[in-house]
This record gives sequence, structure tokens and C-alpha cells, in this order.
Amino acid sequence: MEADFKRAQLAVCMSSPRLTGRTAVGEECGPYEGVSREVFPADYDFEVFEARTGRLIKSFTLSGSENDCPPSIMLGDQSKITQAVSDEALTAELRSLVEKDL
Repeated sequence: MEADFKRAQLAVCMSSPRLTGRTAVGEECGPYEGVSREVFPADYDFEVFEARTGRLIKSFTLSGSENDCPPSIMLGDQSKITQAVSDEALTAELRSLVEKDL
């Protein structure tokens, strides 16, 4: 099904990960082009805006909980892979906004 962005009522923005620990919590990922990386704990900040007006509706922070290795990474300066936020945790935070009229 093709998305109809003209009908969108909310826009959700996620920050870059913020490391919350120095000890790896997951197995090494890789090798990506011959390089392996460990998984570290991280928090992510979210902001939810009303799409039509840009009004901030809600902001919250979620901790990563998924230790899965991504299928690919940009090596550059990235020396650590961060835990991802679970779909379930994000859905729980957004559910009340999706199920009510703004």
C-alpha cells in the first residue's frame, strides 16, 4: 500500500543515539567490510509534532533494548553500535496519540 503523506496527522522525530554505558551489552557485530563492532546501551529522544501546524505534542526518551546487529553500518568514525529501541516500546508510547483526536 502506498503512503499518502497528505493525510499524515503526526510527525515523529528521533534523535541520534546517546551512549549510556561504557560496557558492551551485546555480541560483536560484523564483520562489516572486515571490521567488527560491539553493541552498547543507548537512549533516544523522541518528539511528536502535529503535522499540519508543527506544534509539539509530546516528547519522551526511550532506552534501547534490542541487541540485534544491523544488516549494514556506515563505518566512517562509528566505532560502536548502539542498542535499538524495540518496536513494542515505541508503539506503547505512541498508542494514545494515534487512538485519540488531537
